[in-house]
Amino acid sequence: MVKWFFIIISLCVSISALILSVSENDLYSSPSELYVSILGILVTVLIGWQVINAITIKKDIDEIRNRFDTLQKTCQKAVNSVHKDATARN
Repeated sequence: MVKWFFIIISLCVSISALILSVSENDLYSSPSELYVSILGILVTVLIGWQVINAITIKKDIDEIRNRFDTLQKTCQKAVNSVHKDATARN
């Protein structure tokens, strides 16, 4: 929760600094240049977001795969044990 708070605050501060720099220095000659800059920042943030999500999903998939392998080994041991007991009785 705190992580998201800092991300949102840093994004707001970045956009505010960009707007203040425009009003102070007349860096952009038209408002469309400001809009393109803001959209560029937002696209960069969203691409970073996707990279982080991809890394997180890969970790989750690896964890699920490890759990599945453990469950498969446990089930195989149980089946082997039942088979061994059944063949021993005959």
